[in-house]
Amino acid sequence: IKRYAQGPRFVRKLQTRIHTRTRLELPLDSADGILSECLKPADLVVGKDIDCRDGFGKWGKARVAERGGEGVDLWVRVHFHGWDDKWDEKIFVAPNAWRFGPKDMYSSGNKRRKRLHTYKKGSTVRVINRVEDHKWVQGTVAKVSQEDPSQVRVDFYNRKGERIEYWFHIDSPDIKRVATYTLNGIVSHRGSIYGGHYTSIVKWLGEQQEGDHKLSDTVPRTRWFDISDTRVKEIDMDDALEKQAYLLFYERCDDAGGPPAPQPQHSNFATATVVPAEAAKQQQELGDSSRL
Repeated sequence: IKRYAQGPRFVRKLQTRIHTRTRLELPLDSADGILSECLKPADLVVGKDIDCRDGFGKWGKARVAERGGEGVDLWVRVHFHGWDDKWDEKIFVAPNAWRFGPKDMYSSGNKRRKRLHTYKKGSTVRVINRVEDHKWVQGTVAKVSQEDPSQVRVDFYNRKGERIEYWFHIDSPDIKRVATYTLNGIVSHRGSIYGGHYTSIVKWLGEQQEGDHKLSDTVPRTRWFDISDTRVKEIDMDDALEKQAYLLFYERCDDAGGPPAPQPQHSNFATATVVPAEAAKQQQELGDSSRL
């Protein structure tokens, strides 16, 4: 009553908020509604070819072999193509609606499906714990299927600290990437709120020099520089992190958890522009005349 008393505008806003919620955020008692977006219970008839998720989370081609019960007690026995009958599964539809999909929705037979995401081994992801409470948890991609690279196995931990292994399709809403960032620059301030001086601490990925411990041909040497006006001084990373930060600059890493392949000849966040000496002198004279 209180909500409707606030007027129709509030009701429209409330309805919009409800409709924009993703289907995976809905409570478990609305499983029929989730299923209606893919398959209706009436479509799960004996002999129908569908996509089904097995007990380990993998999507595969399947066929409804048997059906029984009604309403919340409706169940189907699913036979997976290419597997013996002993691997058939009896699945109750209402609490497991997320395990059913139209034919070729997620199975490897759908060659026309465009890959929306790619995940590598070691990628940090967020997935829905379909084994227990159906809540978002953070995990790590432990394996990519050789038969179908669009399916990955994610290892994550439950609240008891037990490790769970489950498979996810990379295009399904059950999995999403976790953005990671690496620190590339710091703006530091010395002084008070009434005055002071700003300096920049910049990370530079440069070529390895003689005497450096060579990690690999593709991993450049990481160096930090403290820049104050025209003074440039190389400092250690520990000294850079101890600075009083005013601004922090981060670079988003790729899905594998590391930064993109660097270009050793340039800084990570600025492309060097070489200006001839004569042109630089002319630019300086023009700048001085404009200030006059």
